[in-house]
Amino acid sequence: MRKRILLVDDDQAVQRLVTMTLGTNDFEVAVASDGRTALEMAESQLPDLVLLDVMMPDMDGFAVARALRSRPETANVSIIMLTARGSSDDLALSKSLGVREHFIKPFSPLHLLKTVYAILESMPPSTRPAAAELAG
Repeated sequence: MRKRILLVDDDQAVQRLVTMTLGTNDFEVAVASDGRTALEMAESQLPDLVLLDVMMPDMDGFAVARALRSRPETANVSIIMLTARGSSDDLALSKSLGVREHFIKPFSPLHLLKTVYAILESMPPSTRPAAAELAG
């Protein structure tokens, strides 16, 4: 079964790069351009991994990560930050939110691919209910 990845980034070039890198492999990649849409998609699609930009309109990536952690359906989803922000404060905040990796843009697509595989392979088999079970 293909792993579901939710990419949350408002930059179309990053969207293309990541979907080309991951979409041609063992992954189903869904894209959201803002935080509110990402939360809706995460709740309905239950991704295995979220790739999350920090600087987005309306709701930044840290707020999205907090919201994901606060919801039972997404509390344990793995998160990778893909952002231009790499200060020690940003890295500390990512860590406090349980972010698995923090990639600084520009990043190596090959390194991202290897990291995604490593994180997904390290995850225990999913015990969370399918989206259809949550709705019913």
